[in-house]
This record gives sequence, structure tokens and C-alpha cells, in this order.
Amino acid sequence: METLVEDAPVKPVRATRQKQERQRTLSLGYSLNSNANFYDIPVSDAFNDLLERYIPPQERPQRHVTFDKAKGPDAMVMNNMWRSIAKYARQQIVQSDPSQVEDILKLGLCQLASAEFEKLGDLDRPELCDMHTNQSLVPFELRILWGTLPSYLKYPTLALERITMLAVYCKKMQLKDVDQVSLWQRREVQTYLVLATHWINIRDYSSAAATMQLILTKLPDHIDVLSSLGRLYLQMGDLNSANRMFDRIQETDATAEAIKTNKAFTLMAQGEWLQARDILQQVYEYNKDNLLVMNNLAVCEVYLGNLVKSIEILETLTENNPTSAGTCETAVLNMCTLYELRYEDATEKKIEVMKQVARWAGDSFQADCIKLQ
Repeated sequence: METLVEDAPVKPVRATRQKQERQRTLSLGYSLNSNANFYDIPVSDAFNDLLERYIPPQERPQRHVTFDKAKGPDAMVMNNMWRSIAKYARQQIVQSDPSQVEDILKLGLCQLASAEFEKLGDLDRPELCDMHTNQSLVPFELRILWGTLPSYLKYPTLALERITMLAVYCKKMQLKDVDQVSLWQRREVQTYLVLATHWINIRDYSSAAATMQLILTKLPDHIDVLSSLGRLYLQMGDLNSANRMFDRIQETDATAEAIKTNKAFTLMAQGEWLQARDILQQVYEYNKDNLLVMNNLAVCEVYLGNLVKSIEILETLTENNPTSAGTCETAVLNMCTLYELRYEDATEKKIEVMKQVARWAGDSFQADCIKLQ
């Protein structure tokens, strides 16, 4: 008699592949949301140290007391509450489902720092790509952070190198990702703007102007780009190039406010303080919320010898706009400098400024601008 032997059941290939994909995703997810990836978040900053040095505990203002953290991370970003964001992001990452790799990577945007980037590894490695589309799961914002982070660690050259590499990456993606060409074109422009900002930070204005000119070839009638480039030329002392940019603005649909403001800045660069003040005063009467105009109006008053008037303008500016001008380091620095010129001992005035700033300033506020040691 013949013996019937049943064949061993064959597992469906598709089911096996799906299981392997899930195991791979889970493995990557567990590696990303591990608590071991993160370092301790600092509980204080330089501004806190300054408050503790000059203000007794019973008089010391509490920071962030007027902010509702229930509004979420977007509101925290707007208020520069970086430590709170970091704590929120770390908590969300650790508690995330390890299978949600893309969400984990997005949550890591605010938390990752230099050492944590090293733990994350190569952002272009295959594990961080979608298995089906082969597209990267790494958010573009995370790549921007990777590029700019060295500048905060006092390595500006490395930051410039990385940002330039990122611009090249955007160009390559325009050829590779044909369905999202416009998206990668916008990202390329964003990257050039970041690059120009870093050139300005290291005071290489010529390179910054060249980068802005490159942006202008892609956005030839963009008012903000034309205006920014014109003001950059003013900073370089190149009045002819600045005037060419401002003339081009007049050919667009720019507002009278923008045109007058640029005219005033040109006059300031030429030392025509009285004419510049009059134009800025006109702009201010039209739009009292223009903080840039008010700050430069105060500068004009200083050069016209009206020190008291200049102080009054800045005090009004910071008191009426505590969350913007009141925490603007340039405005605060200018005001504290004027206090030094006006008073023999300006320490008390600076401490009052510090108390006001403490109610609204975020974690990134530069304490040096208050000019207290």
C-alpha cells in the first residue's frame, strides 16, 4: 500500500515579508524612542543666574508665569520656551508607539542636540527610508537642525559646510523626486536664506550678499528679498547697489510704508539723521505697531542729541510690546546703553529692565544685552 505523506504547509510569502517589515520597523522604533538616547536637560540658563545675582528671592519675578503650557509645543516655540519643548518632546518620544517611526523622528526635532545626533547616526541610512516608496522618513527640519547646530557650538565653518551640502541635496531631490519639484525648490530657497543668515552672523557680508543674489534669481520680484538685500548693501556701505534694490522695489506692488522705511535707512547710512527721523516719524504715525521703525527712530534721536527723547521712545516701545520688543535683545541693549549715557550709575535702571524682561523672555534670551556683570 502506498503511504500518503502530507506536505508541510508553506507560509505565504507576502505574510512573511510583512512580518519581517514590522519587525524591522519595531527594531528601529525601539532604538529611536529609547530613553538612553537623551541627555539631561539644563534646568537653568545665564539669565536665571543674572536674576539670582541681582534680585533677592522675595522680589525675583517668576519666568513664564503668564504662559499656558496647555496650548502645546507650537505656542512654546513662539515664546522661546526651549527647555519646556525639550521636556515635552522627550516625554512624547519615550511614550510613542515604536512602530510609529515617522512620528518619533518628527518629535525628535526639538530635542536632538549634537551628541544625540551622533546616536541617531547617518540620516540617509536605509533604515530611515520608507520600505515601499524609498523616501526618507527624516523631516527636512531635522536636516536644517543638523546643518545649523555646529554654529551654536562655535563651529561656524562646519555649519556653513553642512548648509551648503543641504542646498546641494535639495537640488538633487528636484531631479529625483519629480512629483515634488516645487517643494524641493522652496526648500532650496529656505536653505539659502539660512546660509545667508550664517554669513551675516560671522560678518562676511560679501558672501551673504552673493547668497541673497542667488535667491533673487529664483524670486526676482520678492519684496522681502529685495529689501533685505538692499539693507545688507547699506550695511556694507554700498549705497549704489542698495539704491538699485530699492528702485526695483518701487516697480513692484510694495506698500508706501516699505518704500519710505527703506528711504529712511538710506538717509541714515548717509548721516542725514534729521531727514531720516522725519520719514520714520511719518511711518510711525501711520503704523504704531512697526517696532523696527520705532527702534531706528530712537537711533536717529540719539545722533540728533536728543538722548532723553530716545530713551522715552524705547521705554514706550518695550512697555507697550512686552512679548516682542520687550524681549528683543537689540532694543534692550540699546536702552541699557542709553541708560549708561544718561545716568552716572545705571545699575538700578538695568535691574528694573531685567525684572520686566524676566516675565516674558524665553530660554534663549541673551543676558549680556542687559550689560550687567
